[in-house]
Amino acid sequence: MSLHRPAPEFDVGTLRAEMAGYRSLLDVLQREQDALRRADADALPVISEAKQREVQALLRFSSARVRALAATGRTPSRAAAQALLIEGGADPATVEAAWSEIESLATEARRVNAVNGALIASQQTYFGRALSALSSATGTTSTYGADGRPQLGLASRSLAAI
Repeated sequence: MSLHRPAPEFDVGTLRAEMAGYRSLLDVLQREQDALRRADADALPVISEAKQREVQALLRFSSARVRALAATGRTPSRAAAQALLIEGGADPATVEAAWSEIESLATEARRVNAVNGALIASQQTYFGRALSALSSATGTTSTYGADGRPQLGLASRSLAAI
C-alpha cells in the first residue's frame, strides 16, 4: 500500500470528469462561434453564461488537483499529478491517455476561443463603422458621456447659433 493516496477529489474519475468538462466547454464555444457568425446577438448572453459555468467547473478541477498535490508536498505539474495518481493505484497508461486528452481538449478550446475573439473584434469594428456612417449621414455626432459610453446627439452648434 502506498503512503501517497490521491485526495478523494482527485483521482482518475476526476480526470475523466475534467475531460467531459472540456468537451462541454468546446460545445459552448462552438455554439458561440455559430452565433457570432450569424450575428445572433440575442443568443450570446445565454451562451456567455454557459461558457462562464463551464470555465468555473474546470477551475474547480484544477483547484482540487492543486490541493491534492499540496497535501503531499508536491508542486503543481503534470508529472507530479500523474505520479500521485499512479502511486495511488491508477493504471499508468490510463493516466497518460487521460492527460494527453485533457491537454488536447484544452489546446482546442484555446484555439476556438481565440477564433471567437477575432470574430468579436471584427464585428465590433464593422458595427462601429456602420454606426459612424449612419451617424454622419443623419447629421449626428458620436460623443462620450460621463460614464464613458458613446452617446449619439445632434451635431454641435457654434456659440453664435445659440
